Amino acid sequence: MTLEKPFVNDLAGLVLAVVLLLGLVAVFGSPSSAFAQASLTGPSSGQAAAGAAEPGILSSLLQRIRAAQFRLQRDLAAGVRELKQSGSLLPAFSLAFLAFLYGIFHAVGPGHGKVVISSYLLADASRLTRGIAISFLAAFVQALSAIALVGVLAVLLDLSRFETTGSVRYLEIASYVLVIGVGLWMLYGIVAGWWHRHRRRGHGHHGHGCGHDHGLPDLDRATGSGLGRVAAVVMAVGIRPCSGAVIILLFTLAHGVFAIGVGATLAMSVGTAITVSALAALTVMSRQFAMRLAGTNAKWAGRLHGGLSVAGAVAVLGFGTLLLVAAVGPQALA
Repeated sequence: MTLEKPFVNDLAGLVLAVVLLLGLVAVFGSPSSAFAQASLTGPSSGQAAAGAAEPGILSSLLQRIRAAQFRLQRDLAAGVRELKQSGSLLPAFSLAFLAFLYGIFHAVGPGHGKVVISSYLLADASRLTRGIAISFLAAFVQALSAIALVGVLAVLLDLSRFETTGSVRYLEIASYVLVIGVGLWMLYGIVAGWWHRHRRRGHGHHGHGCGHDHGLPDLDRATGSGLGRVAAVVMAVGIRPCSGAVIILLFTLAHGVFAIGVGATLAMSVGTAITVSALAALTVMSRQFAMRLAGTNAKWAGRLHGGLSVAGAVAVLGFGTLLLVAAVGPQALA
């Protein structure tokens, strides 16, 4: 049996998309490390032993990143103490800079936000400016989420540090539900666009010719609400506060300089946004490069676009589902 060329093209485009997504998940999407709680006192002996036991180049790189994070955490703790003792605002600028650097290194490690944003950009055929805007907005919302969490629970309700950090889990679950919703929205747009074009194709073959493209349509045209979907992605990623930001806010609150902690958290969000923007730019440029490889062949370009769109939407839905199951499953509730 001979495979038809359109089928081979469809399969090739989908395989290319899956390979790119697997690379993103392998590097940035390890759920086992995504939820590690930050601490301003440095790594525990168990964490250090676990990190030392991990082989491989990637694990070694992640271990170095974690070590840099812990050094920055110690420097942040020292900066807060110096700020309180000196009574001068000069250490506050140093603290903000350290928080900015911490945000850069912290965002390099595993976390679901980068995978969700990258998968969305892979599916959406977005421009570079949109990818950068999503990265910065998501990081800013994440900072506001941490500030609101600590401000309400620790400041207004006077809950303990452990009660406050424990509440992050509920926001994590809400974040994963939103991620699943975004994935379903994307898949709905793809299926609706395919069905619309299928009906239009049948109508055209009855006497109006075939002047349509042969690939899946852009998500914006399929769902009719690009900005609404961007807002959904930003909220899905940003509603889960960064554990490092929560710990810094609690630490500064305990030392009576909560306002400085708010500023440090916002500075951290800028560092996080820069790192995530770099990955977003890599995703957008990789997609554009893949489309350029298709050349002027409209059928190949359309099917490649369709494969990338489907793979990105499935990745968002699947990753959100896995994280939700891990968060609310029997093992998590034990």
